[in-house]
Amino acid sequence: MSNNFSSSNSNNNDLSTRLNQILSSSDSFSVPSYLNTALSLENILPDQQTNTSYNESEIDTIVQTKMSELALQLQLETQSCHDEIERIGMEMNAIFPRCEADVIRLSVGLEGMKSD
Repeated sequence: MSNNFSSSNSNNNDLSTRLNQILSSSDSFSVPSYLNTALSLENILPDQQTNTSYNESEIDTIVQTKMSELALQLQLETQSCHDEIERIGMEMNAIFPRCEADVIRLSVGLEGMKSD
């Protein structure tokens, strides 16, 4: 039984690696390629030697479970991006008033130089 687990764990690591490569490749990324890789039966069935022992209903359940996992993972990644965007927005909101004050000081300084 531990052999099946380690084999399954290895397959999950390989799949995660391939999915991360697809995600990080901005030139060739496409949603269909990501989903096709993530949902291919060889990647989601726990043990390839026993694929034939699954009936259609069990395969549908496994695919739906994997799709749910992917949806949750996407939601978490999206939330992380939103959090980062919010952090950057807050930093920009803090910087802009200081920049405006600097521009006003420069304008006053230039006007003073002009009048001298």
